[in-house]
Amino acid sequence: NVLCQFLFAIIMLNTHTYLTVDYYKTSEENRPVLILNIFYLIGFLLAISLLATIFFKNLIFKYSGVTLKWQVYALIWVLFNAAIYIYQTKLRLDEKAKQFGIYQFVQSAVSVGFTLFFVVWLKWGWQGRIDGLVLTNIAIGGFALYILLKGKALTARFDWSQIKKAFIFGIPLLPHTLSFWFKSGLENIYITNAVSISDNGIYAFAGTLTSIFFLITNAFFAAYTPYLFKELTSIGNITSNEEIFRIKMKLLRQLKFFILFYVLANVVGYFLVRLIIDLFFIKNYGASVQYIPWLQFSSFCFI
Repeated sequence: NVLCQFLFAIIMLNTHTYLTVDYYKTSEENRPVLILNIFYLIGFLLAISLLATIFFKNLIFKYSGVTLKWQVYALIWVLFNAAIYIYQTKLRLDEKAKQFGIYQFVQSAVSVGFTLFFVVWLKWGWQGRIDGLVLTNIAIGGFALYILLKGKALTARFDWSQIKKAFIFGIPLLPHTLSFWFKSGLENIYITNAVSISDNGIYAFAGTLTSIFFLITNAFFAAYTPYLFKELTSIGNITSNEEIFRIKMKLLRQLKFFILFYVLANVVGYFLVRLIIDLFFIKNYGASVQYIPWLQFSSFCFI
């Protein structure tokens, strides 16, 4: 998971964010060109990452314990996860909430199904879990690729300027994206090597329970971002300064309301998480409580 997060940040290069920003500025007939050239950039970065992985396979194994086979699996996971992200972004931009919800539900159901089959039925252990994740992404991401590239998108032209724009847009955001990996990925490597893998397990357990707060943030911005960019784009067509000011103040009030709601959710959520640990988990996991406030504070800074 740590390796996948790092590779995803490099290969994806915030192209889904670029799609969000440029989508409403692009005419409907040129949107297939935009999407296809984003995939050209992702494919190019994937090829470079594959060569780098093969060249540095021993170094990666030294610090992560992940062999070349699983490193290649990580690259396959990233490729199809990129397709999933682009497709979900397009659904949000097209305001297709129902299709978005069904797609995410099917993805979760397929992942659970594969995991139960490989881990519980075939008893393949952690390897089965990875197989389940990779096969889920191949199936769900493959469907997304088919939908995105069918029809006019398959005949869309190669546009070097579009690829260059996406690359230039993503590079300055890469440190910001990698900062999330440093917070959630590098710390796991450090704790495992500096303390112990069991302490890493307790810390990761606290992170899993508090991930619900990150989900709240992600869910809000997944729904709100298309609306935000749509409103900001509309400002360019308005000549009245009073109307522009009114729209900006409306957006600011909405964000302030979410921040207030998020603070209250964190306070209530802390006591709920403690209660869940006491009721449903063995005593050993009680040590994870000390990390929860810090992880909540981290999720608040994330917004």
